[in-house]
Amino acid sequence: MTRLATILQRSSLTFSFVALLIGVVSLARVFNFAGRARLQGPEFVQHSLILCVVSFLICLAVLANLVVDVTRGYSPNRCSVASVIVLAALAGPASLAICLVGYFSR
Repeated sequence: MTRLATILQRSSLTFSFVALLIGVVSLARVFNFAGRARLQGPEFVQHSLILCVVSFLICLAVLANLVVDVTRGYSPNRCSVASVIVLAALAGPASLAICLVGYFSR
């Protein structure tokens, strides 16, 4: 367990890039969502919902790790860059969540 804590310590910038990658994947599902949901059926919507929840959870975990790193004396410049990257990573799941709410409200 201490090995995992050592890996997580001071690696917010790396984790923010991972969150950005997953955010881009979730953002890619937004394009032509209604058409793809109609063609591929409920499986596409279910996978999109799972991806949206997982993306949000990963972004929240990265933000929590960033807050812990800030209290431990992580470089302020790196914290700023990591927070901007995580903010950009949240655009994908947020857009996908808006599409899912629109789909389920019909």
